[in-house]
Amino acid sequence: MAAPLPCEYVEVPLGDGYPARGRYYAGHQPGRAAVYLHGIQSHSGWFVRSCDFLRQAGLTVLAPDRRGSGMNQADRGHCESAGQLLEDLDRAVNWLQQRSGAAQVNVVAVSWSGKLALVYAQQFPAKLRSVILTAPGLCPKIDIRLPEKISVGWNGLVHPHKLHTIPLTEFLARDPLLLKEATASFFMASKKLDFLARQAVGRISVPVYLFLAGQDRIVDNEATVNFLRPVLGARGEQDFILYPAAHHTLDFEPDPQGYFADLATILLA
Repeated sequence: MAAPLPCEYVEVPLGDGYPARGRYYAGHQPGRAAVYLHGIQSHSGWFVRSCDFLRQAGLTVLAPDRRGSGMNQADRGHCESAGQLLEDLDRAVNWLQQRSGAAQVNVVAVSWSGKLALVYAQQFPAKLRSVILTAPGLCPKIDIRLPEKISVGWNGLVHPHKLHTIPLTEFLARDPLLLKEATASFFMASKKLDFLARQAVGRISVPVYLFLAGQDRIVDNEATVNFLRPVLGARGEQDFILYPAAHHTLDFEPDPQGYFADLATILLA
């Protein structure tokens, strides 16, 4: 993560003026670009290897840190609403279109961000070439307990900035940018995205591709495939790609080159 990489640190101004930071990788293939979204605890620094692989293959990549995550220190773990997160993604897409000259871009969504990508694809299909979901957090095995859910719901109404622990155990303990808590407002927005994603999945017109880790302890793979059935295999292709020995964060596998190559093949097709 600390190794020098040919990426540019950029700022993507959001609708409310929030100065969101991210990493930009300039590829050489004209018109081929992707916004690369991270998960709930992670940030763009976790995915420098896959992003740089895509850059070397020719793709231009913008990997933004979500507001309140990663390099974005203001209002840690907070957002106002699901609509704000969707607008933030739209700002990133527009920024990349202008910077790269691509008329349409791809969205690569890892883990939690899968729900955001699906809803965005249903709302803004003209801006996208495809959506790639990697171990998407659509049907998680891990969830907050009922008392915490009640607390989140109450605080979402009266104390939206109240922090709650993110219920995941697979993380890099020494990463200073790791997000360990999120506000009640963020969790409420996440639940709203769950609802919107269930509505969106049968209405998505752009191609959707799915990568799954066989040893995933966070995502329920069978439930995820069933959830995405309306948009998988519609082109007469393989429904999804499974890496049997892999764990949730495919970038952290000892040899992720096969996954990187599969990702590049789809994005540059």
